[in-house]
Amino acid sequence: MIILKNCFSALIIGCWLFFSCTFTPSALAQSTDMLEIATFNVESPRFCNGETIVETNPQIVKKRFEALAGPALWALSEVPDKDTAEIYAQAASYPGSDFKVIMGTKGRCQDKLAILYDNERMSIVGREQELVDEVGGDRDPLAVRFKLSDDTEFWAVANHFARGNEDSRNSQAKKLREWIERQTLPVVAMGDFNMDYSVDPSLNSRRPEGQCRNRDLNKLGNKAYETFTTSSDIRWIQPKCLSDGTCPIEGTGCFLPCFNSILDFVFLGGLASSDWQGTSEIGFKADRDYCSLDPEGDTDHRPVLATLTYPIRTRPIIIPNTSVKIVEIFPNPLGNNQVETQNEAITIENLGTEAVDLSGWKFRDVANQMWNLSGTVAPGERVEFRRNGQSMALNNNGDTVELLDATGNIVDFVKYEETFEGEIIAF
Repeated sequence: MIILKNCFSALIIGCWLFFSCTFTPSALAQSTDMLEIATFNVESPRFCNGETIVETNPQIVKKRFEALAGPALWALSEVPDKDTAEIYAQAASYPGSDFKVIMGTKGRCQDKLAILYDNERMSIVGREQELVDEVGGDRDPLAVRFKLSDDTEFWAVANHFARGNEDSRNSQAKKLREWIERQTLPVVAMGDFNMDYSVDPSLNSRRPEGQCRNRDLNKLGNKAYETFTTSSDIRWIQPKCLSDGTCPIEGTGCFLPCFNSILDFVFLGGLASSDWQGTSEIGFKADRDYCSLDPEGDTDHRPVLATLTYPIRTRPIIIPNTSVKIVEIFPNPLGNNQVETQNEAITIENLGTEAVDLSGWKFRDVANQMWNLSGTVAPGERVEFRRNGQSMALNNNGDTVELLDATGNIVDFVKYEETFEGEIIAF
């Protein structure tokens, strides 16, 4: 059941008794094939309009985290600074957890992105990055590659698409979709996407005339939503309340009368995400007074919480003392992505005394993508295999590569960390 720590009030405790999803701390869970996550626009305390205006009070907003303690990963929008993110990380903690903060640097004034994660459940592979060239916008998406305690790896991407600039929002949707389509690891994309997916289209006809600035309120999602979800590699983990009609009338934002829409989303994407599944729900959905607390210093968004399930790969036993070994990896050739797709390379060597037929042999990475091998490697011979457009990518910020024989046994494997362009890694 949900852990409630120093809850807001009897009202909040009562509303969560009716919340349909449960979130058990991952550190206490019996299975390691489940990941609980959340996305939350905490609303920046200050806006840059020539004067300082206190919109939210982090000491009030943190009580929302305390009431929801359980998710091991949070994507936050509109965080003013790292000190505030640390307050939320402490509030999100649960017994046995060790939350860390990754703070974005891009964003106007006090409006930054942040990721909170339980370091007992997952660790960073390589370094975090802001997708400046790939996506752009006022708040470049914050992308982090994580490895879970069972060695499963994935990308977590915190996002906040443009609200007032439709062209910018549409461009961000297209470019982030294209970035996700290039990834060989599963991608969990979270945040305030401002995609305006209607909770109940019938409500749109009852808007006060002249108050909604000519928005097209009858569409299920705006142009950015349509652009982003055209990819077969990207799936929206829809809140359950959309199907049973129990979503808050405001959706995830407190902006009536002009909005009754989902602004905050959780998506799964990437070539390796087909085996990942999930369910989600809008936090505090039964609290009808949630939005009334906004003027008192609370945030004007509801969080979205999701439970993701993923397969734990059972690997075959490594054969000891096999003569064929991986001796070099070239993950980051000079040039663009097209060059890398062709020229990434792995070199093997036969250290034995007999030739080895490589028919049916493969390289495999942690995302279960592969290169097919062929030919014969003679005793003492080294052979380089280039990617030549095959699906497995050698990630520039670190990866694990296994060498499989024709029966699927792992005969060798190597791990490497972040690489520089043109660097050859020898083992």
